Amino acid sequence: MNILWISACAPYDTVPHAGGKNHNFYLKQIFKKNHNLELLSFYSPNEKIKLDLDKYGIKNQLICRDSNPKTIFEKIKHRILLHLFQLNPFSQCLYYNNSVELKQAYRKVRKSNFFEQNKLDIIILQWTEMVLLLPKLKKIFPSAKFVTIEEDVFFLASYRRWYYSTNVFKKILSFIEYKRVKRLEKKCLELADLVILNNYKDYKLLDDNGIVCNKVVNAPFYMNMSHIKSKHSGKDILFYGAMCRTENYQSAIWFIENVFPKLEPLGYRFVVLGNKPHESLKKFDNGKSICVTGFVDDITPYFENSLCLVAPLVLGAGIKIKILEAMSSGLPVLTNEIGIEGINAVNERDYFFCKTPEDYERRILGLSENPDIGIKMDSMAKKFVKEQFNYERDADRFYYKLINL
Repeated sequence: MNILWISACAPYDTVPHAGGKNHNFYLKQIFKKNHNLELLSFYSPNEKIKLDLDKYGIKNQLICRDSNPKTIFEKIKHRILLHLFQLNPFSQCLYYNNSVELKQAYRKVRKSNFFEQNKLDIIILQWTEMVLLLPKLKKIFPSAKFVTIEEDVFFLASYRRWYYSTNVFKKILSFIEYKRVKRLEKKCLELADLVILNNYKDYKLLDDNGIVCNKVVNAPFYMNMSHIKSKHSGKDILFYGAMCRTENYQSAIWFIENVFPKLEPLGYRFVVLGNKPHESLKKFDNGKSICVTGFVDDITPYFENSLCLVAPLVLGAGIKIKILEAMSSGLPVLTNEIGIEGINAVNERDYFFCKTPEDYERRILGLSENPDIGIKMDSMAKKFVKEQFNYERDADRFYYKLINL
């Protein structure tokens, strides 16, 4: 079974982002069962030293993603082209840089040995950025079966950017983007022989939007933290994630500005744990009641010594791996509808649903006053994640789905 796997981000064992971890796990699990696999993907210059595909014997063609404008002229040109792209509702790409990467990937495929031999059995396209290659590839590989992997349904995030935008100009651009993205994503998914999703919320979302396709849900890979023994005491409130991402640092700032002012005088500490914190977040670090750690070698002590984890997410789409990881550790999770979407957990048994600043404040004070609440949730949350998100089982199932195609 000859497989060509095309993805937007190259996988490696130490990849920090959730989608990359998922990609790394499933690709290497499939490779264990089928060595006739080649990967075409992209990487950033600072990732080159971390790439490990050759160590595993996985044949690959990797493209360096180094498109940041350097000179003033390049920056002005990039800004103009970016806005022209945003105003174009008929573009066949998700965003401006995506147009460049799609051309690069397509050229690579045309030059591959698989193209000359025309013996490709399956083409897997991972992330919506690469899913857009499907119509073109289907013309040159008419006998191949196409599998698309949606880490997130892209048009949902586009919809939220449009819906929550308050700036008139940005709202217009976001609306054009949303309509374009939804049209493109729908077209490509309906051309696929199999669509892989990582939660049933996205499964239902496609149904509700009239996207008819053969689809299945695979559990996303996450770092299993069930070995952690939380003390369910103290006054540390934890926020965890890649802190360079907009949905994370803006959510942490929302908590600092809307919830923490009432908790700070009571001796609580807000700990923001995650790599590359944004400058707008770092300015809140006072070294005492608010601590922005940046990268740390071992996150275990933070989970063991915190009272709870908060995730008041203001943006984002798809399943949140940090929520699964926190629940697997047994640390009580306080989050909203964006944080829990795609995770069919039970409020007050597996996690606490919080929407307003008062909700977060009430739950945090309740955990401090009654540690037994956190201890009981510890065992229930661990059990829920173990039963509902078995990625090793789903890797086997994924392989047999490929064989059946």
